[in-house]
Amino acid sequence: DVKVLTDAGGTNSQTSINGLQWTINNRDTDWDEGNQSGIDIASMSLGSVSAPNSDDTGDNGSSAEARLVNNASENGIVMVCAMGNDGRQRIASPGSADGAITIGSADNADTVNRTDDFMASYSNTGPRVSDNDDDDWDELKPDIVAFGSGIYSASAATGASFPGTPRPEADNSYESKDGTSMATPLVSGVVALMLQADSALTPVEIKDILTRHPLL
Repeated sequence: DVKVLTDAGGTNSQTSINGLQWTINNRDTDWDEGNQSGIDIASMSLGSVSAPNSDDTGDNGSSAEARLVNNASENGIVMVCAMGNDGRQRIASPGSADGAITIGSADNADTVNRTDDFMASYSNTGPRVSDNDDDDWDELKPDIVAFGSGIYSASAATGASFPGTPRPEADNSYESKDGTSMATPLVSGVVALMLQADSALTPVEIKDILTRHPLL
């Protein structure tokens, strides 16, 4: 884990940048005497926030975080980023990056029938703000959607702690959660299976396979 959020879930651009740079710096690190090495996938469930009811349309892929995501992708790390949960057309950084596989959230309507699946109302939509280059395709976000509604996950221990006292510990309960942050790890897991099947796949090839031949 690369911790860039506080216990309350907040962060800032510099903290995210530091985490991204650490990931790039350790892309080839030997963690366990050759048994575990490097970083192949970064699953990122974070993004910049906007003021409620504002007309903020997000980032055009030029933010410092987005540029580092592109750098990581160019260095062989598959960057999987949550789209955001504003429920409107807005592409936040770092999911705005050209090199990111940006994940929106779908809802299966609690059925196994795929024909009634729909885009979750809270999931942000695109297209991204134009970066005014000659490629209109990089504005198409999200790159793919996965199921992010009604996902069971471990319950967190919430609440503040006083300085010098232990953080509250979570119990062993689970709860249903909604959000693009729930959809993103599902895609990261699929990417892991793809790399297990063919470790020579590049981030660009993986993104191409997922967007042209969706599996989720």
